[in-house]
Amino acid sequence: MAHPEKYPFYKIEDREGCEDGSFRIYKIMIDSDDGRAYEKLSTDAERLDYMRAHAHDSWKVAQVDSVFYEDRVEGKTYIIKKDTPEYEGLKKLHRKDDSSWLPGTKEFDDMVQYYKDYATSVEERPSSPCK
Repeated sequence: MAHPEKYPFYKIEDREGCEDGSFRIYKIMIDSDDGRAYEKLSTDAERLDYMRAHAHDSWKVAQVDSVFYEDRVEGKTYIIKKDTPEYEGLKKLHRKDDSSWLPGTKEFDDMVQYYKDYATSVEERPSSPCK
């Protein structure tokens, strides 16, 4: 369950039947009849069933299946699919917190070159008018 002292609602993720890595999040306000009933449930299965029937709000969360670098001057987007050897190699060029280096650094230039050399696909884009 979500932490009632931090949030005014309970939330739960529903990953059943999601084949593309996406999932649904359900939410019930704590200070409501539904919230008080939800609080009394003891198992995750009961909570999920209750949320599906009584949620005050829900939304689908989509997971991306690739990462990309868009070269606007060349008019190309270099795409690397996740869960591939190319993606694992790209991750080695990121910072320890998995973020990219800043433009203008050697590390950033190395990452751009990696995209160009190892992209799992390349899409043509209109060139940018700002060259």
